[in-house]
Amino acid sequence: MCIMAFSSKVLGSESIPKERENYQFTERSVPLKSGKAQVRKYRKRSSRNPVGIINISKLPARTRVAKINAQNSPANLFGFLAATNSYEERDYGIYSINPNTGDYSKLYDVEEYGEGEGGGTYANGKFYLSVFDEFYWSGINSAKLVVVDVVTGDKQVIEKEAEYPNAAVNMTYDPVNDVVYSINYDEAGEAYTLSKLDLQTLDFTVVAPMENSYRGMCIDGEGQMYVIDDYGDVYKFDKESAVQGEKVVSTGFFPEYSQSCCWSPLDRKIYWLLVIGVKAS
Repeated sequence: MCIMAFSSKVLGSESIPKERENYQFTERSVPLKSGKAQVRKYRKRSSRNPVGIINISKLPARTRVAKINAQNSPANLFGFLAATNSYEERDYGIYSINPNTGDYSKLYDVEEYGEGEGGGTYANGKFYLSVFDEFYWSGINSAKLVVVDVVTGDKQVIEKEAEYPNAAVNMTYDPVNDVVYSINYDEAGEAYTLSKLDLQTLDFTVVAPMENSYRGMCIDGEGQMYVIDDYGDVYKFDKESAVQGEKVVSTGFFPEYSQSCCWSPLDRKIYWLLVIGVKAS
């Protein structure tokens, strides 16, 4: 699975050619001291990265969930290749993903990701990526924020203090308030916090501690946040208090490892790149 984000500016109407078939992003779940989940990378092969679609255009009516690809979707997705089982060629970078076919093609290199892990999202023509290196339980060795202009390919790398709160494991863009929300480690690295990334200063600030861990997060065009929990259930989520709200739908899928999802305002759907096991996605 790749770190995925939505672009409201469709790059092209033609299908995107598939250039590579052996890359997929997953992460192993390792218990924290508090019993909550911490994610660590590992690699596997997949011939196709299916995109799960969660249609919430008629809430609170029963939600339709599609297992594979969209049909006639106007959306264009950006993804980040975070891991590969190819030791000869680790093609870390920004990819464009066609949700109608599942095809994807590389746009730009981001070799910094080879130094660690983290979450990412697209906002206003740029892809924001948290890169951090953690050595078991000894703490964060390094933390970076990488910003890539998806039109020009220009890249900015910001060195952060090597502290847990600068490590984001999931990110999403709020189009209403023009801010990126993220799930970061707390000060001790033993739990998660809902945080904000200021797009001007590029600094993280903590909003509130989180009681649970989540596999994905996204925000719709009205500013409503949604999260996907460890059981594949989709909930509304209060982005100011970090309190889980009402359940939207039970997808019937039980995700394993780290995931990502995004919201498409063009067809009012959540696109979820689902990983359900070591050999299935």
